[in-house]
Amino acid sequence: MDAPIQTPTSVAEVAALVKSLYQQKDPETIKRIEKTLQSLQKSPQGWQLADALLGHGDPEVRFFGALTFTVKLHSDAKALENETSNELLTRLLAWLIRLVAEGEQEFVTRKICTTLMQYFLSDKTQWNPCIRHLICSFIKGEPVDIDQVGTFPPTAQLVGSLAPPQLRSILYVSEGLVQEVKRTSYVSTVVAKLENRLDENCDDVVALNQYALGYSGPLETEIRAEAVSCMATWAIYVTRLTRYSPEASLRIDQVQTLIIPALHCVHADPEKTVEPFADLLRRRGIEIFSDDHLKLLGGLITSPWGQQQMTDIVDDGVPSEHFIDLLLAFGSAMLPKLVSTPEAWDNVMVMMHQILKCPGYPIEDESTSMQALEFWGNYAGEVADPIETDSEPPSVAKFHVMKAAEAYWAKVCMPTSTDLAGWDKDTIKNFKAFRTDVGDFLLDALRGCGADLFRAFITLALNQVEQDDWIKMEASLFCINSMVDEVIGIEECEEVLGELFGSSILISAISRPDALPRARRAAVEMIGKYAEFFIKHREFLVAPLNALFVALSREDTSEAAARAISLFCFSCRETLVPELDNFLAAYQTFIISPTASAYCKEKVLGGIAGIVRALPSDAQKCHYLVILLQQVEREVRLSLELMSQNDVAGGPTTACTAMTCLAAMGRGLQSGDERSTHIDLEADIAGESYWNTDPAGIQFQAGVAKYLGMMAHVFGGSGEVIEAICDVFKSGFAEGAPGPFVLPPNVFVEFILCTSTQTPRVNLVLSTTCSFLNAYKGKLEDSTKSNPYILAAVTVVDHIIQLLATLSSPDTDPEVASSCVEVLETLNRHNVQILFGRSSDAVENTLMFTIRCIQGPDVLPKRAALHFWSRFLQISSPAAKQQVDQVINVLGPLLVRVLVFNVSGESQRTTLDDVSDTLRRFVPKNPRTGDWIEAALLDKEFPAPKVEEKDRLWFKKMFIAARGGMNSKQVAMNFWQSCRDSQR
Repeated sequence: MDAPIQTPTSVAEVAALVKSLYQQKDPETIKRIEKTLQSLQKSPQGWQLADALLGHGDPEVRFFGALTFTVKLHSDAKALENETSNELLTRLLAWLIRLVAEGEQEFVTRKICTTLMQYFLSDKTQWNPCIRHLICSFIKGEPVDIDQVGTFPPTAQLVGSLAPPQLRSILYVSEGLVQEVKRTSYVSTVVAKLENRLDENCDDVVALNQYALGYSGPLETEIRAEAVSCMATWAIYVTRLTRYSPEASLRIDQVQTLIIPALHCVHADPEKTVEPFADLLRRRGIEIFSDDHLKLLGGLITSPWGQQQMTDIVDDGVPSEHFIDLLLAFGSAMLPKLVSTPEAWDNVMVMMHQILKCPGYPIEDESTSMQALEFWGNYAGEVADPIETDSEPPSVAKFHVMKAAEAYWAKVCMPTSTDLAGWDKDTIKNFKAFRTDVGDFLLDALRGCGADLFRAFITLALNQVEQDDWIKMEASLFCINSMVDEVIGIEECEEVLGELFGSSILISAISRPDALPRARRAAVEMIGKYAEFFIKHREFLVAPLNALFVALSREDTSEAAARAISLFCFSCRETLVPELDNFLAAYQTFIISPTASAYCKEKVLGGIAGIVRALPSDAQKCHYLVILLQQVEREVRLSLELMSQNDVAGGPTTACTAMTCLAAMGRGLQSGDERSTHIDLEADIAGESYWNTDPAGIQFQAGVAKYLGMMAHVFGGSGEVIEAICDVFKSGFAEGAPGPFVLPPNVFVEFILCTSTQTPRVNLVLSTTCSFLNAYKGKLEDSTKSNPYILAAVTVVDHIIQLLATLSSPDTDPEVASSCVEVLETLNRHNVQILFGRSSDAVENTLMFTIRCIQGPDVLPKRAALHFWSRFLQISSPAAKQQVDQVINVLGPLLVRVLVFNVSGESQRTTLDDVSDTLRRFVPKNPRTGDWIEAALLDKEFPAPKVEEKDRLWFKKMFIAARGGMNSKQVAMNFWQSCRDSQR
């Protein structure tokens, strides 16, 4: 263990320790030195130490002395009294005046300035007018009594006598005060007072900046740059209010007088002054800048300096970030004018286009086009939906949008394989995000420019195919795909699409062996994305479908084709019914190809099931579903063969494929476009139907049940298989009427009985159990003993009780415990008598387990158990009233004790609302609740013993007085907080 740092006993030793701190490189040693020094800074002698260190010969030690004032001010701010406070201000001013006069290094004097800002923020001090006080003190050469500042000449006359370092220090404080007030975390009333105090300095700050912006002499460049920054900060500050009072308007008028002088500084030295102006433009462009101001800024941007910046961007690809910020901020502020009268700002618009010509790829080589995307998105949005005028934007504005869209088309071109090899994962990810953002811009651009823009990209795509330029073709298709949400429904755009899909050029490109894989994928994705177009234009349907099945057999496009086929089937299900036999034949061919991956099988089989849904009769549906089920059977048999060959990897993988395909069939039958489907609001999921009365329907469901049971039995140790089986069941539970995958309840019961706490993804099984109970909630309310759904629920509950007995304690497996309790809570909602029908020991053990969940620290079981009891206390069924009341009478005292202990600090904040919600429901439920709460509060094991008895009983009184209303939660929150505070 490292030896502790010896506490210094003299100023010289402190100085030596400070110097060693700055020289030290070992992190642990640095921490120990800092800890020792901080204890000295916060000690009662901290004020004297700060003075002593500021008089040291080493600037690093002097900086630490200034820092000590800051630390001491923070730690002892509440102890400052008026006399002590004034004395501290005098000492700080004296040191600042002295050190600035002696030519002290800036990092030391600015630390003292920072301490003065913190002094201003303290609610124990009243330092105003602080800026004038600083000026007067510097002029006199020593701290001035603040009551005497009125005897000095006006500030505008005083500032000319300030030395350059003094002027810089005051500018630093003037700007820093605003930033510190903005950063403060005080409550709004305190901030309002600080802002009022800050406002009192506005006259002096304006006079100071007026002089500094026109200053000439030593340090001229630095002073003017700081003055511009200070002006911009104050301009943002004075325009902070949405509603202007006369006083606020006066402040804005005052600060506005600084803009012209500041602009002259920017013209004189743009490199050092443009950044704060860009920030001001971006945040307060409309509120603070007049038309004259904007014209001056436009002149600066298009001046020879600005032109040189553009040359650097286009030729060298090394733009000035400050110039780009200024240009884009100016464009944002001028947006309505740039749209309504673009000819008047042609020079600026030329630059807006030029910055999109930075050489290289976005993200990897340049960021300018990415920064400009927000402007162009807003510009396109304004063209599509102008704010300031009801008239349509001029055609020139649309031309600018189309030109920008073309520039971004060039920017979204994917890199060559050689270039891409040098990119890291983050660059690739960010480039893809950039492409997505460009897609959003193109949607706005299409709304503004209409079919002309869409036609331009279609023409680009066809031209690139003819020229075998696959990279540009892919970029064209990416842009076309991005506009799909706006295209369908626009007649002119659909005509252009007809030209594209009526041409063999694009379709043939999918099968071209020389085409880049990603270009083929883009073409395949395009067909899928525009599936809705084919619903309206069936004459174009055959060629794209054939192309998709061709793409399905290619390794580089198989997954994209599978996605497109799936989307096609769901979107065009009715249209594709005549093609169903062809689809099945194509699938038969596909599954023996090398590209027949699990993902592709699932997508295509689910898509075909989607077409089956559109068939007019259940008998027809059953005929085709049996054929599809044979494909699943093929996977099932293969998985069993692999297992018999001890292929422990291939067997479960193939079994998972079988089940995911089966789940996809279920989803295909219950999702998609319902426009042509009659919805029977009176339908009962458990009612009679073709699927549970007709021999063919029954046989189909028996086949599904057989494969589910077989896979669960053989591959129950595979989490992926278990999850896929649950997906199959859930596809049926999601139905609102009888259907092919609404299986008899015993099928699911047999599955859940095969599971245990050791089953992989058992939480998912239990979640599916909740879906099962919810799906048959109507049947669970019928307590007839012969009701098969009640019998199924009884079996499920018995299994849950066994699982809880296996766990014995919630902390054995908190996730499984919470999932089991969630099943019981779901049962509570539908028929609590099923639980009450179990043996008294089983019921008692189960309810006690839920109480232990609330006692424990784990959030998941605690929250689940709280929801269980909250629901339990709301049960109002006459048939269950006697049993519910009996449970409350027996377990109420214990449960209330546990809940009260949670409210008394044991609960985490995240579960406190659930705890108080459960406790408040006791109040109207049982008249003895008050006694139970009091007993818990006075219990010798009460978790917050420092809370006085009167405060505990006051909580009980207020909680009972709330009568179970929502006010109970606030009462509980306040008591919980007081208990937590007492435990610290």
